[in-house]
Amino acid sequence: PEPDELPELIDDIHTEILDLQQTAESILSLLRAGSGSAPSRPQQVNPAKIVEDLIKSRAATISQRNLEILQRYPTAGEVPIDPLLFRLIVGNLLDNAIKFTPPGGTVAVALENCNKMVLKVSDNGPGIPPEHLDKIFDRFYRVDPARQKVTGGAGLGLAIVKEACEKTAGVIHVETSPGEGTVFTVEWHNIR
Repeated sequence: PEPDELPELIDDIHTEILDLQQTAESILSLLRAGSGSAPSRPQQVNPAKIVEDLIKSRAATISQRNLEILQRYPTAGEVPIDPLLFRLIVGNLLDNAIKFTPPGGTVAVALENCNKMVLKVSDNGPGIPPEHLDKIFDRFYRVDPARQKVTGGAGLGLAIVKEACEKTAGVIHVETSPGEGTVFTVEWHNIR
């Protein structure tokens, strides 16, 4: 390569390294979440604090994409849940919402704890075509493989979420409208 091409080449290599690191971390998370031998370790935690910390840790990306983050935690208090698995669930849903929301768009995160704990993460991105809904929680599945270079990732995030939900006795649902956005809802009936 020519000397003037080196900065761009170094940037490309750096991006590829970060993608590989994220893929390796996703695979490790999936293995941890899905390991039948590793039980869930519930602790009394404040889920709203965990959500806020995860949003703060993504502040640079949120700012770069000029996204608005709406947060609502009206009745959230301490609950018994495995904090690592809860972080995996929220972090992956939040990452997807940030990734697929167009610049200047809105991501909403709501957490309620009345008769059950409910987490909702929504975006106003492109939505998910109905023919893909039954596959989005499969390992390595991507709705649009052609967008991988643009959005990154290996198609593991939602598989990790599903495994972590099952491990914490949570149930995940998805509602989507192509062109309007997606809402992921996780309900834990045994947590109050």
